[in-house]
Amino acid sequence: MMQSHTASRFSSPANLHAANVAIDACVGEFLQRMTAMQGHRIDLGDWAKYWAFDTNSKIKFGRPFGFMAKGGDISGIITGNDNGFRVGSLIGQVPWLNRFLLENKILMRLLNNFAGITDPTADFVDLIKEKVKEAEADETLEWCFLKWLRGEQKGSKKMDLDDATLMIHLTNYLSITSQAVIKEAMRLASTNNIPLERIVTPENLVISGYYLPAGTNVGTSAYIVHRDPSVYGVDADEFHPERWLDVDVSRIRRMQSHFFAFGRGERGCSGRTLAMLLVGKFTVNLLRTFDMEWASDNETWDLKTWWMPEQHGLIVKFKPLA
Repeated sequence: MMQSHTASRFSSPANLHAANVAIDACVGEFLQRMTAMQGHRIDLGDWAKYWAFDTNSKIKFGRPFGFMAKGGDISGIITGNDNGFRVGSLIGQVPWLNRFLLENKILMRLLNNFAGITDPTADFVDLIKEKVKEAEADETLEWCFLKWLRGEQKGSKKMDLDDATLMIHLTNYLSITSQAVIKEAMRLASTNNIPLERIVTPENLVISGYYLPAGTNVGTSAYIVHRDPSVYGVDADEFHPERWLDVDVSRIRRMQSHFFAFGRGERGCSGRTLAMLLVGKFTVNLLRTFDMEWASDNETWDLKTWWMPEQHGLIVKFKPLA
């Protein structure tokens, strides 16, 4: 019920207006900072994270955390988040290992003392509290949105925007072609690649002729599903956005029904509409503003997938479009 309540507040196009304003503001800041750094080598993977953290803070609290302003991590929050996904991907599949990892106070103390590895949770919580207090002192549009999300405000004239108007606005950013490119990228580098397990109910279950008794853990990996040649074709391992522009409606529907980037069904990601808006506006505005060239000494960047894919060494230089 909680997820349904939250999803309804994030998923309706008319209710994304305040979030849309915050996204535009942070996209603008990102473009300004990239303009100032034209010709310099930057890690676009790192800066995309700074933008994402600041944008989510701006949406929820009316203030960015300040990652873009600093041009780096704050209190090890992003590093801690990345490490959390790595550990979570392990103990999520083998839960009993946690007693030797995060629950092991001696190990955590040693990591802190000799490797400087700390738990950034407390710093992150303090940072969130600080932004909430700042937002409370100045009732911005984003603060009205936060109150509305909490159920403290039924509506706001500031947030009135009909679905048709907002969808036209979004379409200006997300053409059919750009949507296909983004979706294909998410298919090959899915946000979640470990099985999100479900437990078979007491009634037992038969899937594709396989009998699964009650209590069995069942899960699937988006990485595997997204590379099924029977669904995505013989070139399922290749980046081919045109597959989403196929005129065969039945094939598009079949591919969409197997698209697990945000999960599926009742347990699917409640923020998928907001996430697509974030990715779409960031990507399209970036490519509309700059030309990019590869600036690393290496031939490619490094992509590792634990719970979610992490790219490192995405070194580029920005220059104005010709």
